[in-house]
Amino acid sequence: MKNHWGEAGLVFLVTAAALAVFFYPAVFQNRLIYSGDFTGSDLLELNIPRRALAAQAVAQGEMPLWEPRLGSGLPLLAEGQAGIFYPTTLPLFLTLPLTAAANYSILAALGAAMLGGYFWARTYGFSPGPALVCALAYGLGGAFVFRLKHLNMIQVIAWLPCSLALIRLYWKQWRLPWLLALAAVWSWQFLAGHPHVTYICWLICYLYAAALALEIPAAEADGPRQGRWPRFLGKLLLCTLAVLLLSAVQLLPTLDLVQGSTRASAAAWDKLQRFPFKLTHLLRMAAPFCQGNPAQGTAAKAIFTEGIFWESAPYIGLVPLILAGVGLFRKPRRPALAAACLALLCLWAALGPQGGLYWIFWKLCPGFNLFRFPARLLIPFHCFLALLAAGGAQTLAEWLTQKYNGKVSAAVIAVLLLGTGVDLFLVNRSYQEYLPDKWADKPLSWRLIEEEAQRVYAPTYMVSGGEMLKGGWKGSAEKLLYHAGVLNPDLAALWGVRCHSDHVVFEGGMALEAYFNIQTGEACQWLHAQSAEGTPEWFCPADMFDWFRMQNISHLTSFYPLRDAEANPDIADIKVMGDPAFPEYKLYIYALKDPQPWLRLLPGSEVSADPPRFIRELSDKLPSAAAIDSLYERRIGCSRPTGSLQITELGRNHWQADVNCSESSYLFMAVNYDHNWRAYREDGSLVPIVRFNHAYQAIPLEPGRHRLTVRYESSAFAWGWKISALAWLGLLFLAVYIGKFRKR
Repeated sequence: MKNHWGEAGLVFLVTAAALAVFFYPAVFQNRLIYSGDFTGSDLLELNIPRRALAAQAVAQGEMPLWEPRLGSGLPLLAEGQAGIFYPTTLPLFLTLPLTAAANYSILAALGAAMLGGYFWARTYGFSPGPALVCALAYGLGGAFVFRLKHLNMIQVIAWLPCSLALIRLYWKQWRLPWLLALAAVWSWQFLAGHPHVTYICWLICYLYAAALALEIPAAEADGPRQGRWPRFLGKLLLCTLAVLLLSAVQLLPTLDLVQGSTRASAAAWDKLQRFPFKLTHLLRMAAPFCQGNPAQGTAAKAIFTEGIFWESAPYIGLVPLILAGVGLFRKPRRPALAAACLALLCLWAALGPQGGLYWIFWKLCPGFNLFRFPARLLIPFHCFLALLAAGGAQTLAEWLTQKYNGKVSAAVIAVLLLGTGVDLFLVNRSYQEYLPDKWADKPLSWRLIEEEAQRVYAPTYMVSGGEMLKGGWKGSAEKLLYHAGVLNPDLAALWGVRCHSDHVVFEGGMALEAYFNIQTGEACQWLHAQSAEGTPEWFCPADMFDWFRMQNISHLTSFYPLRDAEANPDIADIKVMGDPAFPEYKLYIYALKDPQPWLRLLPGSEVSADPPRFIRELSDKLPSAAAIDSLYERRIGCSRPTGSLQITELGRNHWQADVNCSESSYLFMAVNYDHNWRAYREDGSLVPIVRFNHAYQAIPLEPGRHRLTVRYESSAFAWGWKISALAWLGLLFLAVYIGKFRKR
């Protein structure tokens, strides 16, 4: 036991040292690890802000059920990508500065992947040196290095080798602690907030369990021999059920949100043709940048037909790749054959519709058709390839020991480890950028309008982000910081900006469907054009400004000018900012006239059930006619006052107001409609909330005085945290009981 603890401590130190070397600007200079996307980075514009906002709410004694600064309100906890209950999220984001919290979240995931890879390889009886090959190839290979901007994704896949190791140990030893540990690990994967790769990892675990039945006969393992596989499968199914209970605090709110989100229905099969992984991408296994490097702007731009680099670059290092070839022929043959077959299966399925095999997953696995990107099956391919590399290193070490001696063998393995580390370090250095700590500071653009702004909309931020990143993000730190001045969501929410647009609408995750309809409809309304001088600009129809005002938008920001802005009757003021370092990118800030308050009274006579032109034009894109079944105001911003309104209390998940109506009215809220909102009178009785202006909500009121309290009350969360608390207590009790029983 002492030797095991000593080995674990040494491996932990080696892992920490490797991460410190690979990411020394993050560890020693407090610079943010950054890798880009097409228009920015999900790390900077989605994952970090949401975790930070959740931590702010918890620090103030509130559960982040609803976040009013994202879009017109977002059920932050239910949406899941904030990873609120993942083990490292709140401890890091509550105690460390933002840059350090983000960096150590990434490094913790990489550390878990490396330690898990080492642990898994050791269950095969490999020596520490070859096991380290597996750790380096997986934890610092392309599966992670090219995906560091997807924090929730790498936090899921970090636990894949550990899961496989626990399954293998349970099959061999038939000891319950391994199964309890597996339940905990699987729950952490779900709580990280990326259901797609979580599903992939769990599916691969089941396929691996089936392979173990062929690799290790029951006669060679402890426990029952007759009917071992059916019992084993039953135990894994019970483990999965336990995981659902452990994760109920996240699972139930997410399932509740799915019903009214864009994820409620399956994706179209033809959409899987987009962003393909191709057989030609296998060249990247030997040379990752042979077809271009997006960090330097040299990768293929036609991503719909040529694929996305970070989704289709299966690189584990040149040395591990060669060792994996050796590992294919390792004796005994069954473990190597099982790993090779599973790797081939993942590779084949990653081809998507082009390979044919993916159709089986799509049809036979419930819920698999909710997701896109078949190329993500390359993640477990990386994992099995890394294991084969460890097998090849073990084969080489045994041969050298037999032919020469242990010292020669150890020296050669050390050289191979060093070569692997140097190779992966150079790949990582060619891909990552590091932003100075000031990335989290308020930009000048926000300080200029902070006192007067209500909600800000950056309609062209994705286009300008793509323009600024067309040369890659490597060496472009200052340009990236300058682009933050457009106040693009979700990053701007960190500075207290209430953002109309919400990053999840365009970049995955779950958006409330009605809000998504309005967002995408607006994106179709404003158009890019060329001015007479040939410079880019944008414009939108006049009636769209009514919708902007209705949604409490007071300012538009863009690096492209709005056509005829000076003559536009809806524009109250124009500010233009520039930077001598980037003279080609001027930032335009347009103040709108008469933005409507987010909470206001409308006379009942000004309310209609007939949708306006903008919504009618969306109707052919909506899944059903019922989607436009809503009340609408006839003339936005033209209604006469019907009484007084005073907000007496305002929080994230609730607000209170005193209302005095002189006639029948609607209290309109520019807040996304969600069935979890409840409105109460002073006596505690419920007041109905109706859908209004398609995506929003209103409370019908009779003449008279009303003291209203509106709260976001998620019964799914209320049940979920209780179920999870009991499940974790039960797991802890079982672990303690088994520990005492074993001692006896």
